[in-house]
Amino acid sequence: MALHWNSEIVRILHLEPAHSDGDSLVFFERANVLHTGDVFFNGDYAYIDANAGGSIDGMIAAVDRLLEMARPDTKIIPGHGPLATSDDLRAYRQMLTTVRERVQSLVKAGKTGDEVLAAKPTSDFG
Repeated sequence: MALHWNSEIVRILHLEPAHSDGDSLVFFERANVLHTGDVFFNGDYAYIDANAGGSIDGMIAAVDRLLEMARPDTKIIPGHGPLATSDDLRAYRQMLTTVRERVQSLVKAGKTGDEVLAAKPTSDFG
């Protein structure tokens, strides 16, 4: 959906399920401001609401979509955390993919949920 508000064009896009099945982004074209909603937690771990259709793969795909829209000078408003840059968003994507790979590797090795937690696959991300 696109809205015209004074001289601003506001684009609202529904994303495939990521944090949940109700994720959207809002892009203010002239101002070059992107609001990510709960798809981006700047400086923190993602919260994925699996009970509401969210998934790690969906989160990564949504971040990829955000990165396609963001220019180096885009101001990014995360759903949680301080104002961000496209570099912050790329670092968040790297964290998501690294954690997914680590957890998948542990699961494929036959580890239980408790063993996966005990391995602390996110410990170096703060």
